[in-house]
Amino acid sequence: MKAFTLIELLVVIAIMVTLMALALNIPTADKKRIAVEASARELAATLRLARSMAIERRSTYAVAFNLANGAGTSGLVLNNWDGGHWYQMLGPARSAGQVSRLGYLHPEPILSWKPVVGINSVLPQIDQAWIGERTVLPTRKVRFLALSDVDNGHLHLSGSTSAYYNAFPATFPRPWCGWWDATSQRLYGWGAYRPGVASFDSRNPSGFFYQGTDATIVGSRNVADRISTLTGWSGVLLAQGEVRPVVNARWLDSYITFRADGTATIQPFGQLRLYSYAWQGNNSVGGSAKSPRGDLGDLAPRFDVPSYPSSDIVGRRVLTPESSQAGHYLARTGYAWITLAPDAERDDDSFATAAAAAKALMPAVRVGISLAGDVRIETVRAGLPTGSSLDAGWISNWGSAAVTDAKYQGNVPSETDGTPRGTIISAALTPEMLSSRCWWTAP
Repeated sequence: MKAFTLIELLVVIAIMVTLMALALNIPTADKKRIAVEASARELAATLRLARSMAIERRSTYAVAFNLANGAGTSGLVLNNWDGGHWYQMLGPARSAGQVSRLGYLHPEPILSWKPVVGINSVLPQIDQAWIGERTVLPTRKVRFLALSDVDNGHLHLSGSTSAYYNAFPATFPRPWCGWWDATSQRLYGWGAYRPGVASFDSRNPSGFFYQGTDATIVGSRNVADRISTLTGWSGVLLAQGEVRPVVNARWLDSYITFRADGTATIQPFGQLRLYSYAWQGNNSVGGSAKSPRGDLGDLAPRFDVPSYPSSDIVGRRVLTPESSQAGHYLARTGYAWITLAPDAERDDDSFATAAAAAKALMPAVRVGISLAGDVRIETVRAGLPTGSSLDAGWISNWGSAAVTDAKYQGNVPSETDGTPRGTIISAALTPEMLSSRCWWTAP
């Protein structure tokens, strides 16, 4: 075997030193962009793998998302300081005779009474359905900025004439990029927790913590143990002191399924919590409840009032990808979008200008999934498309719970007759978008 000469070794060392020097001299902005783009490609690859497995194995597979802030942080801005932002694949559930099949939308059983499947059966079966290892976004480098197009906050029941159903707190809905308020100089981000915002039924709907009857959440940790209320099952839903996920993967708060024909289903946000709420106190589902409140349903916004029985809610199927707490504009854009961005550098939502707030969110990349199962990656631009402008002049009432603008219906821009207006902005972010609370272009 020929040995290396001294000159050859020196050449190799020189090359290594040069490469290291180049790596160290990469601008910080480029390092952030490289990290975010790599994470976006990895997520897209996982989604495509889940789809290919569903087609190959003639079954249903899914990808579920988890989003938890660092322990001790306020929740005012989403952060991945402790590695709480991750996703993982789910396979078809085979427990209790619930076998996934072509056209079956869930890889896991859902709460039902024919056959009887209670939350005490569902959660263990979800735990058994995980496939492979979870993919954790690079800690302190990349975070999920949003898992949908908009954070609607409290549930809006379509078709209701009650002001209660159409009302929402002043900070909602919040677009995937958030919005910046010039008066308070604060950035109201997607999914951010604001305990001071007005609430319904004493349940604060800020972000997605849904604290229920608990005290105000401090430091993103559970303030008390939450034990199942179902007779015969004492499962711990939340443990005191542990970090509470903003989006809980184990509860399937946000997940996407791929069926055997390759099509995708963008599951409504918080669907399992809805079913738990609807079935609370039902003797045929996992036993009778010990209290008027039920399990996961107690950790969700209020879904009904006395004039609308909870059993009617499931029948009316008001929870859809368009109307649930985290909504997608599938009908307008053709894709459900997941946004990745650099991790938050500080636990503070204050920014002196909209430009400073926008800079903290960039560079961002969005991964889109269509109902046909196509997966695409879009780099978020720092400017609007050539020739376009924001359609922001008429939305002064956007944040009012008392006034509904005729051109803002169903959380999307529309003409007074309800027809679509403008174009939803899916892959651009400007300071003007944040300050004007507008994320669509003029017609």
